[in-house]
Amino acid sequence: MADEVAAAVADMITRAPARPVEGELDRQLWDGLVDTGFHLLDVPEEAGGSGGDLSALAAALDVLAHRGAAVPAAESALAGWLAARAGLRVPAGLALVATGAVRERGPGRLSGTVTVPWGRHADHVVVPVFGEDGPAGVAVVAAGAGRWHTALDVAGEPRDELVLADARATDRASGPDPDELERRGALVRAAQLAGAARGVLDASVRHAGVREQFGRPLAAFQAVKHHLATMAGEVGLMRSAVDSAVLAESTARTDPGVRAEATLAIAAAKAVTSAGAGVVAAAGHQVHGALGYAREHDLGRLTTRLWSWRDEFGDEGRWQDRIAARALAGTRLWHTIAGPVPTRQGEAR
Repeated sequence: MADEVAAAVADMITRAPARPVEGELDRQLWDGLVDTGFHLLDVPEEAGGSGGDLSALAAALDVLAHRGAAVPAAESALAGWLAARAGLRVPAGLALVATGAVRERGPGRLSGTVTVPWGRHADHVVVPVFGEDGPAGVAVVAAGAGRWHTALDVAGEPRDELVLADARATDRASGPDPDELERRGALVRAAQLAGAARGVLDASVRHAGVREQFGRPLAAFQAVKHHLATMAGEVGLMRSAVDSAVLAESTARTDPGVRAEATLAIAAAKAVTSAGAGVVAAAGHQVHGALGYAREHDLGRLTTRLWSWRDEFGDEGRWQDRIAARALAGTRLWHTIAGPVPTRQGEAR
């Protein structure tokens, strides 16, 4: 299914190519994603989602990031997942997730400030809620329930703030711990980082193959070959880490006993992709030279997304610390580093 979804999304982008405008979403592409249900992949149908599975969602996000598409697909899927995990239906219209949390001052009365990527385009916001004693669930608020402060990240994507002052939630339920949202968000961003990094590599290979210097293509120079090889290695690592995390998380749904292993795989995926983002972006600009910094060139919309997404839902240092803490706290250090150790054929410990 993942391959079919990836092919369909790539076809949509090819049929309706568009150059992103700062702060604006690609409306034609977004409408196509909504019509096919690809904006709510891996969200149960009974909650208003499109069904599918995590591998299909990761494949769609990879293709969208690879092509630098300006659509809130990750944020929509996160909002749907969070609502469904709390037992709520996904609200009609464009529902987006908030990062951070707000306080509940009374039943369904919310106050606080949260960041909502692509928030200016939202109809509803799904937001984690804290009470006096800590995490208290998930709420849905109408986009018009608070004041908006608009802002852009380095890639020109909206990172708007929603200020709620005793706003009334339209729906409310007990829900997953906010750490669950960070964990899911890290996996989603890791998939996007791997896709954008692959886009930088592909653009660099094309550029080095056709651009000439001193009568020779750039790809013939040893220094350029090193940059391309560095990028190819990082992209391979990022892809492998994301695939492992998606497989581990999918397995953990039916076997809660491996949930800790899935969390470790997600931590590794975000750590590897965030660290690789800087390496790939730097090498890509080295290959392109000054041309890569031109606003009109496609490279910029890929590398600026790498720089923005690497820090969201935890940068590499945050997730590396978590991996180290787990290694130091446990007694199965080698298992943590290398995975299950085979003892006899067909067995592992």
